[in-house]
Amino acid sequence: MYQKCGLVVACIVLSVAIARAQETTGGSIAGKVVDLQGLAVPGATVTIITPQGEQTFVTDGGGAFFAPFLTPGLYEVKVELAGFKTLDRQNIEVRLGQRVELNLQLQVGQLTESVTVEGDAPVIDRSSTTTGIVLDSDALQRIPIGRRFSDTLYIAPGVSSGGQVGDVRWQRARECLCR
Repeated sequence: MYQKCGLVVACIVLSVAIARAQETTGGSIAGKVVDLQGLAVPGATVTIITPQGEQTFVTDGGGAFFAPFLTPGLYEVKVELAGFKTLDRQNIEVRLGQRVELNLQLQVGQLTESVTVEGDAPVIDRSSTTTGIVLDSDALQRIPIGRRFSDTLYIAPGVSSGGQVGDVRWQRARECLCR
């Protein structure tokens, strides 16, 4: 029993020593992101902007993040999360073997909402100049009574009789179909 406990303690001490040894060749930034009430903000995106490029981290359930293996120099830290204002801290100095601890407080921001409307253009056959209409039984039943079957042709676009496009009662019939 004591041998197992001793082995566990030795592993913990060894892992802490290894973690400290990693910081002797560089530095790190660790921190916690909280809101104005001091409550942890999980899921925030923390971007460490380095001379070599950007590194992105996400805060855990307790609002904590850790950026290891940073070369000594000046860094910029940017924190973003929907519903909060973006926080930007500049000139954070990381030294050799140092862990910089940051407490970053986000302020509530305005929620922005965007709506994207997508639609396809109607299908147009550019190779043909013909027009047409499909009259089903429901459409024919909505047309006012007192007509000849051949008069239903005036409902179709472009159909005319003697140089006139339909007559008034068929234009009314067309309006009924569109409702």
